[in-house]
Amino acid sequence: MNGRQFPAAVVERAAEIDSDSLANFINKSPLDLCSRSPGRGRARQFCLVDVYQLAFLARLVRITSRVESAARCLNFMLWQTSISDTMRGVADKVQGKEASWLDRLAIAAAEPFDADAARRSYCEDVRRASPLYHYRNENDPFFIYSDIAGRSFQAGPNPALTNPRYQGGILLNATFLLNSVDQTLAEHIKRLEDERG
Repeated sequence: MNGRQFPAAVVERAAEIDSDSLANFINKSPLDLCSRSPGRGRARQFCLVDVYQLAFLARLVRITSRVESAARCLNFMLWQTSISDTMRGVADKVQGKEASWLDRLAIAAAEPFDADAARRSYCEDVRRASPLYHYRNENDPFFIYSDIAGRSFQAGPNPALTNPRYQGGILLNATFLLNSVDQTLAEHIKRLEDERG
């Protein structure tokens, strides 16, 4: 499935949403997708990481009713790997030197984060994104946590459920959800291959 493109109807089935919800998520939410629209009158194709983002958003909105908060959280979860890589590059340049936060900021500004390159990279290979999007171990799953009001979200591997910060909140088993999405996408791919003969 990695590197493939999927039409809107398949995305809707995989994310368990209707076409109106998909259009609203794309056009009215702050969710940042990696694939780009091919232009007016041409059908958009979604890369795998976009299907995952939309499935996460649909489920989080169903649970919390907070589209904007969930979309912003998912943007952060997706981009944190690329931003961390950029900052790690900055750290490598100042390693062994006394560098103030201002020096570090200047180095980071001189080498800006290339969002378009990251988008293309994630569309080509979802494994370049955060492990939330590609790690699959049902015995050690990733979760997305939301406070009960749906104002803050976090993600990570198997949080300690006894930790007080998780009390009074909602845990979404991200690994289980993405396994379900993968199954729907695999069925679509199999149907296409069967039609081709």
